[in-house]
Amino acid sequence: MAQHEIKFISKLPKAFQKVARTLGIKLLKDLLAANYYITKPYTPKRYDEEYAGIRDGSGIPTKTLIELNMLPEFTRAGCSILGAFDKATVNGELYHLRALDWDVNNPINKYPVLAFYNLKEKGSHPFVNVGWAGFVGSLTGFG
Repeated sequence: MAQHEIKFISKLPKAFQKVARTLGIKLLKDLLAANYYITKPYTPKRYDEEYAGIRDGSGIPTKTLIELNMLPEFTRAGCSILGAFDKATVNGELYHLRALDWDVNNPINKYPVLAFYNLKEKGSHPFVNVGWAGFVGSLTGFG
């Protein structure tokens, strides 16, 4: 394995380091790209527009942003989720809680982002996404 690949792997979260060492960087990146193209017909066009905006503002290539965003698809995390409404809450409102059971030392934890969306897409409504710099979309939600 080349020195630049070892350096790249060492910067990945621990869960991905093993995958990258086993598969190799090229195969891992090919699998991430394949996941993007397989899910593209089901992904809103605005995701690609957001990738372009992040690319234009940061200089990070779109391909790298897509790879970053596809990485969580390879985790086998079991996140805890709670949804309560009606008689289960004091006012009958819907409450949603999700605890991401990720490595607390994951470097992305240093870069939280609140993204406010006022979408014009049919069937959409304004929302706030709690996420991380460079990540597009939401990991969970309710309507």
